[in-house]
Amino acid sequence: MPSFSHEALLELLGRRPTLALELLRDMLRLPLPAECTVQVGDSAAARAILEDLMANGTYPYQSDFAKRYVAQGRDEGRAEGKALAVLAVLAARGVKVSAALRSTRGSRGRSPRTRRPT
Repeated sequence: MPSFSHEALLELLGRRPTLALELLRDMLRLPLPAECTVQVGDSAAARAILEDLMANGTYPYQSDFAKRYVAQGRDEGRAEGKALAVLAVLAARGVKVSAALRSTRGSRGRSPRTRRPT
């Protein structure tokens, strides 16, 4: 589902299409020809393209906040995958692992090492 900021940007650009050129020139410093124009087309088609871009995982995270938490989630997933692989090897070799050792996830999915103090 599109966010409020996504909807607001679509509405803003729909009302003031030249804002797109201003953003490209001023914020992204793209060298656009002076004769560039903007035409407002079918907003449903544009909405569908933007929603598809956002939904299929190709949208690059740009804020440091998002990048940090995506990286943290990726690292936690890799660590959990490695732990499961070790448990599988131990099970294949007949090594019994207690339920307490198997349960390495703390509250809210964090491992005990990274759990925040209460």
